[in-house]
Amino acid sequence: MAELSSLTNKALERLRGFADGNGLSPEAIQIIESDEKVITVEGLIRLEPQFDVQTRTYPGNVKGKDRLMHPGLAVMQQEVTVQRENFMKSKDWLPAAIKELETAPGHGWGMHEAKITLADKEYVLAATENCPICGGRGNLMCTQCQGRSTIICTYCHGQREESCYNCFGRGEDPVNPQQPCPICRGTRFAPCRYCKATGNLPCPACGGHGSTPCADCKGMGRFTQELAVSSRAKINFQIKSNPNLPSGFLRSLDRLGVANLPKSHADIVLNVPDPNNEKDPPNTLPITATLPYADIKLRLNEKTVQIASFGKRGILSGVPPFLDEALAPALEHLEQAAKGIASLDASLEARALRDALKLQLDGKRQPNDLRRLYPIGLSPNTAQRIMLRMEQALRRTTLHTRTSAAILCFLLSALVFSGVLLTSAHAQLAKVFPISVMLMIDILLPALAAGLSWAAITHSARWVLQRHYPGLPVKMSQKIGKLGHGTLAAILAIYVLLYLIASGKFSF
Repeated sequence: MAELSSLTNKALERLRGFADGNGLSPEAIQIIESDEKVITVEGLIRLEPQFDVQTRTYPGNVKGKDRLMHPGLAVMQQEVTVQRENFMKSKDWLPAAIKELETAPGHGWGMHEAKITLADKEYVLAATENCPICGGRGNLMCTQCQGRSTIICTYCHGQREESCYNCFGRGEDPVNPQQPCPICRGTRFAPCRYCKATGNLPCPACGGHGSTPCADCKGMGRFTQELAVSSRAKINFQIKSNPNLPSGFLRSLDRLGVANLPKSHADIVLNVPDPNNEKDPPNTLPITATLPYADIKLRLNEKTVQIASFGKRGILSGVPPFLDEALAPALEHLEQAAKGIASLDASLEARALRDALKLQLDGKRQPNDLRRLYPIGLSPNTAQRIMLRMEQALRRTTLHTRTSAAILCFLLSALVFSGVLLTSAHAQLAKVFPISVMLMIDILLPALAAGLSWAAITHSARWVLQRHYPGLPVKMSQKIGKLGHGTLAAILAIYVLLYLIASGKFSF
């Protein structure tokens, strides 16, 4: 393989590239010896048929298109059972499944329990039958009225008359007690107003129809059942054990992940068995991953270390954090800059710190952002220290400008507040605007001053960084910190004080 001859050289170039400009001479990294080889990892893919059926039942006739209609549910269920048995016993699906594997990335390597959908094996069966509950009528006899459509009047209890509503059952005319009631004519009873003297009312449950819609078929009298059939092939992947594989290779493989080998790390070959050879199981496919590997012994800054280079992309493993020691002097200068003792520029001779500066100015402040540039040779703790101290050093760089901006914002705010509150301007406004508007003005004035001050402090820091590093784009936005919050608190405090003085509630 072409990668075999250059694998060690790629590892050396990469390590020297990380060392260059970071306090360690590239020549301090030397190859002592290297054992390169091509390793083949063997695996097996076993394809298992899967016959899935999803059932859907809904009232009414069939709604979807392209359904395979059947005369009844029993016939449809019987056909699905036969199709399941035929599919599980047959091997006709194997060629289509193998074709999908051959065109898939990695040919199925590492795709354990993945499923291959066979497009020509997916279809929907449907059958429509009369509802067995209502017999296809769509309704059932009302249980409250027993199909009679009416119930006994709940007001007269079927007597067809009620106590006279004019004389309240006394039989006398309320206006002239000596005369009989004109409504009931002295009988004390009048025809029932609710059932119109029939003794019956329409059934409230069925609305007087004598029947109610069938709950099972929603009053349609029929229901449809659909069976969505999906025939698939399930991939069962496993690696053949090989005790002869180097331990360093196994550690590298475990770190990368077996399923990631097809991602430009190894050449994957799927071996399709001969269908005429009865000795080979037709659903078991050998698959191999071939990749370069090198055990490398090198001298790293007068220390002998053993590392490994893995795969076509030359992933390195076992590399110690050699940049931590090399960057120690620059990191010490950076910590002094973060404390305000030294200049930040003195620590930027190291390339890793310049990269950290660019990341910070670009608004990327996480240690992992630096670790992406230095995935080997730099420990997570050192990357975290560099990013933290770089952020603190940048805040030190902008401290004087932010302080000046904060003082200026406070003085301007106090001047504006005095001009509004301690002169006749506020009283004149109170004569023009109603109390609700004046209350809004009194709230918005300090809020506007605080907002403008926050923006001025933030942009002053960005302006300083743009002038200090003219060749780098500055996207970051520094937090206003204690200085900014103190300034905002002072602005609100001076406003409250001047407001109390203007309103006569406070005096010196």
